[in-house]
Amino acid sequence: MLNFFFLNEISLYAWPTQFILIVLVISLSLLLFFLFLKKKKAEDLHLTGKEQTTFLKSILDHSGTSSAILDSDGFIRYVNFGFEALFNSKDHPLTGRNISDIPQLSKLKRCFNDETASVVTVRGFDGVSYMIKYFTVYDSNQEIVGRFLKMLPDIHKSDSAMDYDLSHELKTPLHAVLGFSELLKKDTELTPAQEKLLEKIIHHSKELDGKIKSIVGSEDVSSEESNIAPIKKVKKILVVDDVSINRTLLKLMLKRYGLDVQEASNGEAALNILESWKADTILMDLSMPVMDGIETVKVIRSNSETKSFPKIIAVTATQRYTIEELKEVGFDELMQKPFKEEDLLPRLGIEIDADY
Repeated sequence: MLNFFFLNEISLYAWPTQFILIVLVISLSLLLFFLFLKKKKAEDLHLTGKEQTTFLKSILDHSGTSSAILDSDGFIRYVNFGFEALFNSKDHPLTGRNISDIPQLSKLKRCFNDETASVVTVRGFDGVSYMIKYFTVYDSNQEIVGRFLKMLPDIHKSDSAMDYDLSHELKTPLHAVLGFSELLKKDTELTPAQEKLLEKIIHHSKELDGKIKSIVGSEDVSSEESNIAPIKKVKKILVVDDVSINRTLLKLMLKRYGLDVQEASNGEAALNILESWKADTILMDLSMPVMDGIETVKVIRSNSETKSFPKIIAVTATQRYTIEELKEVGFDELMQKPFKEEDLLPRLGIEIDADY
């Protein structure tokens, strides 16, 4: 009706004027249409409570070793297995509670107002002090959507938590470079120039690894003795690591020997796989989101069917735990990253030709 009115009015004018008026009407219509879309888009960016939780959960699953998410009011919407065990009295689950009402975590709420702080020391039910790093998530209007918490390693260990975090973040990509370089060296079709370049990459990567150790003040914790007793060759291996490039490296390495390899990005995913797929050996990273390696092994060993089988090898880039400490919770062996193919394969019952 409105369009008919405008067209009727325009028709009263001469042709040049009609053309100009038509262009103006079209321009005005397009402007109103774009303003409507912009308003609609702004409305779409507003998250409901459920959407906020889903959004934060997705961040949690991709944020390294995060442990819990809170909404904007401080209510706990999600916690992983390890966090629940440390700060939950058995009769009161953490999900749905406000951290102000949890004595061990109330200190966190007070620190949220201090914009200069992002790491807080709290004490768990085991009496041990832990460091929690928190991250605040904002929407497009700079309103707080919520926060997610990251458990740093317990500070009663010899290394500081910050040293551990720095070491892990730096070594993960470095060890991937070393691993793929060692794998590429076995390619018989490399040119002399490519072989020389790979040797340089490996040399400088090892040199950098040594410098990182000196910076963070950590020392190597040796893997178990190299003289591995003869074992039956395994056929099915589960690789558990939150870094996809590490899983890819191990899969490429193991599939060359005809092994059946499955992968999981965290402990919870590994447990789901093991319900229907029985692995002979598990290669388990220690530091992972949702459920870390130690908590996962405890769950596996608490099951009568998996108490002593499968074999579980801890594969880690850090020096936080000794093999004795890991055996206490259920691991069988420890392998320190970076490692070579010839270090791993004998543990899987695979013989390597000396000239290979």
